[in-house]
Amino acid sequence: MIQAYPLSEGTFTIGHDKIFVPFDETKDVLNQRPIGSLLVEIQPFLIDNGTDLMILDTGLGFKNEQGVLQIHQNIHDLGYSPDDVTKVLFSHLHKDHISGAVYKNENGVFMATFPNAEYCIYRPEAQYALATGAPSYETHYVEEVLKLENIRWLDGQMGDIDGVVHYTHSGGHCPQHIVYLIES
Repeated sequence: MIQAYPLSEGTFTIGHDKIFVPFDETKDVLNQRPIGSLLVEIQPFLIDNGTDLMILDTGLGFKNEQGVLQIHQNIHDLGYSPDDVTKVLFSHLHKDHISGAVYKNENGVFMATFPNAEYCIYRPEAQYALATGAPSYETHYVEEVLKLENIRWLDGQMGDIDGVVHYTHSGGHCPQHIVYLIES
């Protein structure tokens, strides 16, 4: 049986500038944010299908007060380890979906957040992200992720990753957005 767990990084407002500003629903007032700001929950997902431990999108890559990546803490809180993740599935590469894919270590070197995982990236989305850039895409994160050795390029309008995970180009949220079907 598949288990899916939300990995909340928190609630934020985001305006036309595409800057994510933390929002505390107990004390902040949405109407005091810039006009047009959206209230969003940044929430990657951990999916356990009994064979693979998968991450669907990686969030903003924020660290908690102890300096631990929030996505790592959330995974530990569920009884798993980030080292157990075998696949990272990106729906698209907007900064709130890819920035948690890599992090800077104590020497300032970018490292894979999930070192044992295969990073599944839709090639047309990577090309679009690099060509489009800011404010929706932070190209330096995209470039760092594309340097990883464990990338699985997804090509074509639809495809099969491993007989259980399939993808389809939807163009729903952005021109090269894809959706996944995970069979159970």
